[in-house]
Amino acid sequence: MSIVRRGPRVPEQAQHFWPTTKRLIAYLRPWRVGVIVSIFLAIVSVILSILAPKILGEATTIIYDGMLKGYAEIKAGEHLSTLPINFNRIWQIGITVILLYLFSGLFSFLQLQIMTRVSQRVVYNLRQDFEEKMRRVPIKYYDTHNNGDIMSR
Repeated sequence: MSIVRRGPRVPEQAQHFWPTTKRLIAYLRPWRVGVIVSIFLAIVSVILSILAPKILGEATTIIYDGMLKGYAEIKAGEHLSTLPINFNRIWQIGITVILLYLFSGLFSFLQLQIMTRVSQRVVYNLRQDFEEKMRRVPIKYYDTHNNGDIMSR
């Protein structure tokens, strides 16, 4: 008994890629405000996520500088009960970083909600249009055309 081995299947190239893409973008047109707002929220969320570690680095610098200053004073012979670290500034930075991450998460969540609604509505409209098309096309048409061609036209 011999085993027939088949090589990897190469997917067929789309015959009408750009017209189909333009039609898909046309389906998004009624919800373009939602898409634009969603893109804006995503950009703001990413910017806030990038800013937070940079600001957190400032707290690290304050702690490091305070430790260096304290050790220099100890070497000079001064007695210190605590190191001269500006804890009020560290608290401010900590609260700022927490707020940045909270707002970043909020904007990301809102972006996700908006795009979920948009995509669900677009898919619903695509399905409605496809169902209507399937009713109009004669059965013989399905025998002579590929599934992808039927769906893209």
